[in-house]
Amino acid sequence: MFCGRKSLVLTVVWDDDVATEVRARQSAHVQHPSVLEKAESSRESEKSLEDCFKIWNAEEELAGVQICQRCKSEVRPRKRLQLYRLPRILIVHLKRFKRDTETFRWNRVSTPIRIPTKGFDLKAYLAESASRVSDAGLYDLFAAANHYGGLNCGHYTSVAQTISGEWLYFDDAVTGKANPEDLTSSAAPYVLFYRRRNDTDEISSIPARG
Repeated sequence: MFCGRKSLVLTVVWDDDVATEVRARQSAHVQHPSVLEKAESSRESEKSLEDCFKIWNAEEELAGVQICQRCKSEVRPRKRLQLYRLPRILIVHLKRFKRDTETFRWNRVSTPIRIPTKGFDLKAYLAESASRVSDAGLYDLFAAANHYGGLNCGHYTSVAQTISGEWLYFDDAVTGKANPEDLTSSAAPYVLFYRRRNDTDEISSIPARG
């Protein structure tokens, strides 16, 4: 039983001769080209965190028409999101749910995201009028929240880096050592926590509260 739903498990028992024939057919199985194309397409659907920020940073044309205050002609409004100041702590909330326009149901977005654990550069997304900095735009990952399941039923885990640099995972009452590289190409990360590189010492010196 999972999330209140009962599941039915069927066990198929074959004779030795039938089992041998089935294994032989499986070993001779050849995938149809469409299956290979689908697998290749699935690999191509993988995105990087930089891809996500480029989409966020892209100029967007809005609906409707407005009158330009300068030339008094009709123009289509546009908007673009940019950064003007770099935060000490960067929290990235990945869009993991999308509403189906036909069924109006919320489906989970399971696109794997390649996540940089060190040196994520935000300087490319600064507005032109923002002050330029050399190394202050680099961010290192120090924690992530993972989600498994759907909108109405799921499970959360997390990984975090201690002040000493050790990575740990947390899964309800279970905890242990973690490898941050496991997050580099996964559909599980939901919220990412980055620390600005030049603030590492300052933040690490904050005493923990009991």
